[in-house]
Amino acid sequence: MEPPKIKRKLAAILYADVAGYSRLTEDDEEGTHRMLVTFLDAFGASIEGHSGRVVHIAGDAVLADFASVLDALSCAVDVRRDFKTRNESLSEDRKLQFRIGVNLGDVMVDRDEIYGDGVNVAARLQSVADPGGICISASVRDQIKNKLGFGFEYLGEQKVKNIAEPVRVYRVQLDPGAVSVETLSQDDRPPAEAAPAPGDRSQAKAARIRRFYNRAAQLGLIVAFLFVIDLITTPDKWWVHWPALVVALALALRALKEFGPGIRDEGSVKGDVAGDMRFATDTRSRGNIAGDVTVAPGLSVEVKGNIGKNVTVESGAILEVRGNIGDNVTIRPDAVIDIRGNIARDVINQGGTLRLRGKLGGSEKHVGADAGGGTGAAGPDSDHTARAPESSAGS
Repeated sequence: MEPPKIKRKLAAILYADVAGYSRLTEDDEEGTHRMLVTFLDAFGASIEGHSGRVVHIAGDAVLADFASVLDALSCAVDVRRDFKTRNESLSEDRKLQFRIGVNLGDVMVDRDEIYGDGVNVAARLQSVADPGGICISASVRDQIKNKLGFGFEYLGEQKVKNIAEPVRVYRVQLDPGAVSVETLSQDDRPPAEAAPAPGDRSQAKAARIRRFYNRAAQLGLIVAFLFVIDLITTPDKWWVHWPALVVALALALRALKEFGPGIRDEGSVKGDVAGDMRFATDTRSRGNIAGDVTVAPGLSVEVKGNIGKNVTVESGAILEVRGNIGDNVTIRPDAVIDIRGNIARDVINQGGTLRLRGKLGGSEKHVGADAGGGTGAAGPDSDHTARAPESSAGS
């Protein structure tokens, strides 16, 4: 008698896991568990609200399937926004942040569970995502296109554990004004990310100066015209100084915007930066950066100061930090990061090299490409391991 035929279906698979969950439970086991239950309840309700099905929840990991790719990614985005709001009232070391992967693939169905490469890929996409972030496969990107109104950043073809062929990975960008950044092959880079030659930077600087002086001349003509009007109409009662004052203030603000501290100029950033920085040219930064830092693929960046939040070094890039990093560090394949200070939290190493002269507050986890990036001196708490996804992925 032949064994029963295995049922298969095409599904959109969502896999999610909490970043740094072991550290959170070590700090406060009961409090973390109570918070996790609340988040998982909200996650389950969102999955059902988007016509999905919770396949299972294993510890801090969630596996779900959907008939529609749009529903799966909409659920992931809504959950991310909801959890970001819930985390705002928590301190940085207590935030519960899920990494989420979404894939479209063929799966085997057995007793309400799903198995196969479609699930494995979703689990590995999750491991590539940043804490609180979402990564999707090319099959999902091809279905979504521009239907949901946010951007995607192409991370290249990633070699993932237990999957023979490299997986084309996209990071979902939810920031206002985010646009899709894609390449045609693994070695290509978007033109916007290419580092301009020194001559190009000099020309760009000269163009900015010309625009500023042209604007100043236009406003000067307006003030001169108003002066003539004032002289003709009310010579005994001057009012022209008021609009002149407004023009002077506008020019001062324009000059600060174009040439003030924190403005990139000929490969350097001078002064402290209050927000995030995404380096798209070979750059030297002299000052502290309060927000997140991202280094685009293939670049060389030096930061002489502290970085307040997360750091992401894209594939093939080199980042030297002469200070401390206040949150997590993500190292993409073939990237190198050299830090002379401390890292407050975790390092997610996806196949790059970490050289750390100071202390590591969390742990270093090797995930993604070959899970074997080189590591120099690390802090005493580094465990150099990656926690395997707790799913039916067969990993």
